[in-house]
Amino acid sequence: MAKGTLGANAPIGKVRHSRGPDAPPRKPASPFRYFNSSPEVIRLVVMMYVRFPLSLRNVEDLLFERGIDICHETVRHWWNRFGPMFAADIRRQRSPICAASGRGAGISTKCT
Repeated sequence: MAKGTLGANAPIGKVRHSRGPDAPPRKPASPFRYFNSSPEVIRLVVMMYVRFPLSLRNVEDLLFERGIDICHETVRHWWNRFGPMFAADIRRQRSPICAASGRGAGISTKCT
């Protein structure tokens, strides 16, 4: 079958692309690919909102003072979208430290 042609069992509207055995593996798609802001700014915004007792509008004001003009709804959207991903990264980085200190399977989930 020629490259990019429809197979007999292919769903309508789908094009089957064959990748040869020599093709390099694909990079995982970046979760930031559809956003105009840089990943560093998004991470800064989310971490400011999570780490400090700030409201969405306080984060908006602090960033505006530093030359980053975003809406408080953008902060909320980024927090909902990227907060769980950042939390998983922090847990993944923290887990070897907690396991080495003997607190990995303890009563408290907070490792200090």
